[in-house]
Amino acid sequence: MVRIFRRLDKSGGICMRVVFLGLIFFLITIACGVAENCSAQGYPTQSGEDYDVPLVKRALGEQAQGASFSFTNKYLTRLGDRVSVALLKILEEKDFQNSRQLRAALKVMRQSFSSLDLVVVPEDQKPKVTLFFLNRMERETNDPKLRQEISSLIRFINDNVEEFRKRTRKSPD
Repeated sequence: MVRIFRRLDKSGGICMRVVFLGLIFFLITIACGVAENCSAQGYPTQSGEDYDVPLVKRALGEQAQGASFSFTNKYLTRLGDRVSVALLKILEEKDFQNSRQLRAALKVMRQSFSSLDLVVVPEDQKPKVTLFFLNRMERETNDPKLRQEISSLIRFINDNVEEFRKRTRKSPD
């Protein structure tokens, strides 16, 4: 291919440079488009300032439909307590009366605390906001089955946090 351009290029390499710069520009354009597309679809970007609201909103929608995608779950396991901050921003007052929506939120919370080793921000390994949120949900729901599911999730989170602390606690030498 280089031979072809050298034959066509009698002016000493200018054509090859133009093609090379055009290729670089094309690759940068594609990379920017992919990053923008990922952000628009709800996958986390480097900023982290939105508490991953788009990702959690996407996961909540998937769970409400009874679906779960591995690439969404992959990012959820990295959120920990951050997922509850996002849920507080997403859910409206009317959603607290919708058992299906609350069950989807419980599944998203469970997923975010399933592997505390993967949670990126150390502060998000502590379920402060999540436990506050779950206690509020438990108080406000009238559905005994949902209340039982919330209690079960609280135990699950507390057990996982305790187990994680034991594993990561430095033993005295």
